[in-house]
Amino acid sequence: MREEARVLTTARPSSESPKIEKLLAFFGLSGRSAAAEEFWAEIQSRPVDSTGYRLLSSAEGLIELLATVQRDSDGIRRWSEQIQERNLQLAAAAF
Repeated sequence: MREEARVLTTARPSSESPKIEKLLAFFGLSGRSAAAEEFWAEIQSRPVDSTGYRLLSSAEGLIELLATVQRDSDGIRRWSEQIQERNLQLAAAAF
């Protein structure tokens, strides 16, 4: 399984997101920014065994992602499966 980094953005993307993407690229890591709804749609559209994710997010970005998951009628169960199956890891940061 390959791994990718996602810089989780809010509805108002931070000016720090492009800097974080450049830092990831400097270290040779694949990554890009994604809004909460975009990331949720992305992880549901790919086969579970295809990609692992490392999320870099502010607390506000994580709250938006969890709100997106909760709006989905079956979101909590699928979120739990995604975390278990993909070995999804989260790093919260102040940006």
